[in-house]
Amino acid sequence: MTAIALKVNLPRGPEHYWQAACDFGPSGFTARELLGCTNGVSRATIRFWIGDMVKLGALVVIDRRDVKPRGQLVYAVAEAKRKAPAPETRHGCIQRHLWTAMRNLSTFTIAELAAAASTDEVSIDRHTAADYVRRLAQAGALTVARSTRANNLNSGVWRLKAAADTGPLAPRQVKAKFMVDGNTGEPLGIAEATL
Repeated sequence: MTAIALKVNLPRGPEHYWQAACDFGPSGFTARELLGCTNGVSRATIRFWIGDMVKLGALVVIDRRDVKPRGQLVYAVAEAKRKAPAPETRHGCIQRHLWTAMRNLSTFTIAELAAAASTDEVSIDRHTAADYVRRLAQAGALTVARSTRANNLNSGVWRLKAAADTGPLAPRQVKAKFMVDGNTGEPLGIAEATL
Protein backbone atom coordinates (compact mmCIF):
# COMPACT_ATOMS: atom_id res chain seq x y z
CA MET A 1 0.00 0.00 0.00
CA THR A 2 1.36 3.43 -0.97
CA ALA A 3 0.82 6.36 1.37
CA ILE A 4 -0.12 9.60 -0.33
CA ALA A 5 -0.59 13.09 1.06
CA LEU A 6 -3.89 14.73 0.13
CA LYS A 7 -5.21 18.23 0.44
CA VAL A 8 -8.81 17.52 1.38
CA ASN A 9 -11.63 20.04 1.32
CA LEU A 10 -14.04 18.51 3.87
CA PRO A 11 -17.73 19.31 3.75
CA ARG A 12 -18.79 21.47 6.63
CA GLY A 13 -20.64 19.43 9.21
CA PRO A 14 -23.27 19.82 11.92
CA GLU A 15 -21.25 22.34 13.95
CA HIS A 16 -21.14 24.61 10.91
CA TYR A 17 -24.86 24.10 10.18
CA TRP A 18 -25.63 25.05 13.77
CA GLN A 19 -23.48 28.19 13.63
CA ALA A 20 -25.11 29.23 10.34
CA ALA A 21 -28.59 28.62 11.81
CA CYS A 22 -27.71 30.80 14.83
CA ASP A 23 -26.34 33.51 12.52
CA PHE A 24 -29.71 33.81 10.75
CA GLY A 25 -31.12 35.11 14.04
CA PRO A 26 -34.78 35.32 15.04
CA SER A 27 -35.99 35.96 11.47
CA GLY A 28 -35.10 32.36 10.69
CA PHE A 29 -34.08 30.48 7.56
CA THR A 30 -35.33 27.93 5.06
CA ALA A 31 -33.62 24.64 4.25
CA ARG A 32 -32.54 26.15 0.92
CA GLU A 33 -30.96 29.18 2.64
CA LEU A 34 -29.06 26.93 5.06
CA LEU A 35 -27.93 24.74 2.16
CA GLY A 36 -26.41 27.86 0.59
CA CYS A 37 -24.14 28.21 3.64
CA THR A 38 -22.60 24.75 3.24
CA ASN A 39 -19.68 23.44 1.25
CA GLY A 40 -21.39 21.17 -1.24
CA VAL A 41 -23.48 18.84 0.92
CA SER A 42 -26.71 17.42 -0.44
CA ARG A 43 -30.17 18.85 0.15
CA ALA A 44 -31.09 15.58 1.87
CA THR A 45 -28.24 16.01 4.37
CA ILE A 46 -29.53 19.45 5.37
CA ARG A 47 -33.14 18.25 5.55
CA PHE A 48 -32.20 15.29 7.76
CA TRP A 49 -30.14 17.56 10.02
CA ILE A 50 -33.01 20.06 10.31
CA GLY A 51 -35.42 17.18 11.06
CA ASP A 52 -33.13 15.89 13.83
CA MET A 53 -32.81 19.38 15.33
CA VAL A 54 -36.61 19.87 15.28
CA LYS A 55 -37.06 16.49 17.04
CA LEU A 56 -34.51 17.55 19.68
CA GLY A 57 -36.33 20.88 20.13
CA ALA A 58 -33.24 22.86 19.06
CA LEU A 59 -35.03 24.30 16.00
CA VAL A 60 -38.66 25.41 15.75
CA VAL A 61 -40.87 26.14 12.76
CA ILE A 62 -41.79 29.86 12.87
CA ASP A 63 -43.39 30.44 9.48
CA ARG A 64 -44.21 29.06 6.05
CA ARG A 65 -43.23 30.96 2.90
CA ASP A 66 -45.41 30.61 -0.16
CA VAL A 67 -42.86 29.73 -2.81
CA LYS A 68 -43.82 27.79 -5.94
CA PRO A 69 -44.06 24.89 -6.59
CA ARG A 70 -44.62 24.27 -2.88
CA GLY A 71 -44.16 26.27 0.29
CA GLN A 72 -41.01 26.36 2.38
CA LEU A 73 -40.92 26.09 6.15
CA VAL A 74 -38.99 28.76 8.02
CA TYR A 75 -36.98 27.56 11.02
CA ALA A 76 -35.32 29.41 13.87
CA VAL A 77 -33.02 28.36 16.69
CA ALA A 78 -35.06 27.76 19.85
CA GLU A 79 -32.18 28.68 22.16
CA ALA A 80 -28.74 29.71 20.94
CA LYS A 81 -26.04 27.55 22.50
CA ARG A 82 -22.32 27.61 21.97
CA LYS A 83 -22.22 24.02 20.74
CA ALA A 84 -24.65 22.30 18.40
CA PRO A 85 -26.89 19.64 19.89
CA ALA A 86 -26.03 16.37 18.21
CA PRO A 87 -28.10 13.25 17.84
CA GLU A 88 -25.52 10.54 18.30
CA THR A 89 -25.42 7.37 16.24
CA ARG A 90 -24.60 4.07 17.92
CA HIS A 91 -21.33 3.97 15.96
CA GLY A 92 -20.37 7.48 17.11
CA CYS A 93 -21.31 6.64 20.69
CA ILE A 94 -19.03 3.58 20.67
CA GLN A 95 -16.14 5.57 19.19
CA ARG A 96 -16.63 8.29 21.83
CA HIS A 97 -16.50 5.68 24.62
CA LEU A 98 -13.38 4.03 23.17
CA TRP A 99 -11.65 7.39 22.63
CA THR A 100 -12.44 8.57 26.16
CA ALA A 101 -11.11 5.31 27.60
CA MET A 102 -7.89 5.58 25.53
CA ARG A 103 -7.36 9.13 26.76
CA ASN A 104 -7.77 8.04 30.38
CA LEU A 105 -5.65 4.88 30.26
CA SER A 106 -1.88 5.31 30.15
CA THR A 107 -1.52 1.96 28.31
CA PHE A 108 -4.09 -0.68 27.39
CA THR A 109 -4.69 -4.03 25.77
CA ILE A 110 -7.69 -4.62 23.53
CA ALA A 111 -9.50 -6.46 26.35
CA GLU A 112 -8.75 -3.68 28.86
CA LEU A 113 -9.93 -1.02 26.40
CA ALA A 114 -13.20 -2.85 25.68
CA ALA A 115 -13.85 -3.26 29.42
CA ALA A 116 -12.95 0.35 30.28
CA ALA A 117 -15.08 1.77 27.45
CA SER A 118 -18.16 -0.33 28.28
CA THR A 119 -20.92 1.03 30.53
CA ASP A 120 -24.34 -0.19 31.64
CA GLU A 121 -25.84 1.45 28.54
CA VAL A 122 -23.07 0.66 26.02
CA SER A 123 -21.40 -2.73 25.75
CA ILE A 124 -18.28 -2.84 23.57
CA ASP A 125 -16.82 -6.18 22.49
CA ARG A 126 -13.16 -6.96 21.77
CA HIS A 127 -13.69 -7.12 18.01
CA THR A 128 -15.10 -3.57 17.90
CA ALA A 129 -12.30 -2.27 20.13
CA ALA A 130 -9.67 -4.04 18.00
CA ASP A 131 -11.09 -2.56 14.80
CA TYR A 132 -10.93 1.01 16.19
CA VAL A 133 -7.40 0.43 17.55
CA ARG A 134 -6.29 -0.92 14.15
CA ARG A 135 -7.62 2.14 12.30
CA LEU A 136 -6.05 4.57 14.79
CA ALA A 137 -2.73 2.70 14.69
CA GLN A 138 -2.73 2.85 10.86
CA ALA A 139 -3.39 6.60 11.11
CA GLY A 140 -0.39 6.98 13.44
CA ALA A 141 -2.36 7.95 16.57
CA LEU A 142 -1.33 4.89 18.61
CA THR A 143 1.97 3.25 19.36
CA VAL A 144 2.76 -0.25 20.62
CA ALA A 145 4.06 0.09 24.17
CA ARG A 146 4.80 -3.63 24.44
CA SER A 147 4.13 -6.52 22.07
CA THR A 148 4.02 -10.15 23.12
CA ARG A 149 3.54 -11.61 19.61
CA ALA A 150 4.72 -10.15 16.31
CA ASN A 151 1.98 -8.51 14.23
CA ASN A 152 -0.80 -9.56 16.60
CA LEU A 153 -3.12 -6.65 17.32
CA ASN A 154 -4.81 -8.39 20.25
CA SER A 155 -1.63 -9.33 22.12
CA GLY A 156 -0.04 -5.88 22.21
CA VAL A 157 -0.12 -3.19 24.85
CA TRP A 158 -1.04 0.12 23.25
CA ARG A 159 -0.53 3.79 24.09
CA LEU A 160 -2.23 6.87 22.66
CA LYS A 161 0.43 9.25 21.34
CA ALA A 162 0.40 12.57 23.19
CA ALA A 163 0.34 14.51 19.92
CA ALA A 164 -2.79 12.61 18.82
CA ASP A 165 -4.73 13.53 21.98
CA THR A 166 -6.13 16.80 20.66
CA GLY A 167 -9.33 16.79 22.70
CA PRO A 168 -12.47 14.92 23.70
CA LEU A 169 -13.98 14.44 20.22
CA ALA A 170 -13.16 11.00 18.81
CA PRO A 171 -11.34 10.76 15.47
CA ARG A 172 -13.65 9.75 12.61
CA GLN A 173 -13.00 7.83 9.45
CA VAL A 174 -13.57 9.86 6.29
CA LYS A 175 -14.34 8.39 2.87
CA ALA A 176 -12.70 10.31 0.03
CA LYS A 177 -13.03 10.27 -3.76
CA PHE A 178 -10.20 11.65 -5.83
CA MET A 179 -8.49 11.29 -9.18
CA VAL A 180 -5.01 9.82 -9.47
CA ASP A 181 -2.60 10.35 -12.38
CA GLY A 182 -2.17 6.93 -13.98
CA ASN A 183 1.45 7.69 -14.92
CA THR A 184 2.80 9.09 -11.70
CA GLY A 185 0.38 7.79 -9.08
CA GLU A 186 0.00 11.35 -7.76
CA PRO A 187 -3.42 12.65 -6.71
CA LEU A 188 -4.98 15.28 -8.97
CA GLY A 189 -7.00 18.24 -7.69
CA ILE A 190 -8.91 18.34 -4.44
CA ALA A 191 -10.58 15.26 -2.96
CA GLU A 192 -14.30 15.06 -2.24
CA ALA A 193 -14.80 13.69 1.24
CA THR A 194 -17.76 12.52 3.27
CA LEU A 195 -17.84 11.91 6.99
